[in-house]
Amino acid sequence: MKEEFELCRDKHIIHRIYPYWRRNVSLRKAFEIPEDAETAIEKVYVEKCLKFDLEIESSIDQSMNIPFYTTKVKTTLPFEFKYSEVEKKNSVEGESEIENTSFTVSYPVPGCQETAKPGVGDGKFFVLDMIIKNDRNSSEDILGFTKDLNLYYLPGTTNEYYSINCPWQGKIESDPNFSAWTAAYETIHANEKKSSKGFLLNDWAMQYDTFFAEKKWKREYKIGGFVQYKEVGSAKIIHRPDAN
Repeated sequence: MKEEFELCRDKHIIHRIYPYWRRNVSLRKAFEIPEDAETAIEKVYVEKCLKFDLEIESSIDQSMNIPFYTTKVKTTLPFEFKYSEVEKKNSVEGESEIENTSFTVSYPVPGCQETAKPGVGDGKFFVLDMIIKNDRNSSEDILGFTKDLNLYYLPGTTNEYYSINCPWQGKIESDPNFSAWTAAYETIHANEKKSSKGFLLNDWAMQYDTFFAEKKWKREYKIGGFVQYKEVGSAKIIHRPDAN
């Protein structure tokens, strides 16, 4: 098991260690071998190996309904392998604050003045799980490679604020529950939502190093042929195994 951890730590071969551990657990159960200190160490090796950071940035323009706006977010989220003794369930998960880095508003009516402030609601971005999909180059390829990652997540809630002041009318303010980025993001990515698993992020460009995988996207959401939202986004997965 130590050799599998060293492959993970030094070569960023992340897809082998969890199946290797599960096979050992199944064999012990099959032969009724009680768990011992060695069993506990094997699980620790898996925990030491499967540690990551998720870095996400997203910028969304809303250009159909006034006020028009641009809202931007980013987050760096540590996530790692976890095992529940009670539920006998494995997952790779984590959470972090989401930062609404910028929010600007345009109200294209002469004489009106806009005020806008970025903000965070509950502010939590969650990774719920990550499934590692592996393959081999040939039957002689003993180590294999990570083909793709199925990362399931919930994007968190922003809480932007704007006000519009026009001389001929009273002050217009956004709703207290206004969540510009979250509402737009969930609309744009609605077809990626997988019920209780959250949203799915896959089709990664694999790098196979500390900088392990990357995904970039440009999306549009249209209503009646007119663009309501435009998004430019990116995600990176950084592999951060323990040193020992």
